[in-house]
Amino acid sequence: MNRNSYRLKYSNDSDEFDDKSTSTWCYRNWFRLLFVIILTILTLGTISSLIIILYKDALKEKALAEKKKTWVKKWKIIEPYVKHFPLGFIL
Repeated sequence: MNRNSYRLKYSNDSDEFDDKSTSTWCYRNWFRLLFVIILTILTLGTISSLIIILYKDALKEKALAEKKKTWVKKWKIIEPYVKHFPLGFIL
């Protein structure tokens, strides 16, 4: 009996059987759960912010491609005049 109480007192699971201890297994599990929840929230926040940043970059690239397309269209219209009268556009 004495050996069991010693083993219980100094084992890793001693908190589970000690009523006077404030760090029981229940509290430890709640802290672990809280830690996991915080890590999950941080991970999801990071992933969602990365997705938003990538989406905004894709929209910017699309807008730049559209702008380039309109400038190419305009350039095709004025290209013969620029080649024919190069100094006219400088003045």
